[in-house]
Amino acid sequence: MREILYRGKPVTDTYDEYAGEYLFRESSFVHGSLVFGGKRPIIVGEVVETDPEYVNLAWWVMVKPETVEQYAGLHDVAGTKVFAHDIVSASNCFYEKYVVEWSQKLCSFIVRGPVTGSVRLLVDCEDITVLGNIHDNPELLEVE
Repeated sequence: MREILYRGKPVTDTYDEYAGEYLFRESSFVHGSLVFGGKRPIIVGEVVETDPEYVNLAWWVMVKPETVEQYAGLHDVAGTKVFAHDIVSASNCFYEKYVVEWSQKLCSFIVRGPVTGSVRLLVDCEDITVLGNIHDNPELLEVE
């Protein structure tokens, strides 16, 4: 079965006064399952306990909608999980940097070249390397 995993950046920092540390930082991705509270996306951790009347989660955090991204089901050459909106390179893609996207039309993850607009299926790329993502590293997409 394919692993379904999402990531997103918290709306605000969450500090645990008892532990004396930050649980979630606004600048860092959190990984887990995606649920919605109304229209607000929430990334949640594992289910700790459940019964017919409630579900107890290990943790949950509201995330910025524009940062919610799904795991593509692949790892790069270093073992890093590849997510939508990652910026990647691949050995068989003529050294262009690509952005990973979901294509509803193709029902598949694709890579799109930001300069040429070229599109390939992600699964056709060889020796993928995650270089960054569009949120933290937009400078990687600048034309040199």
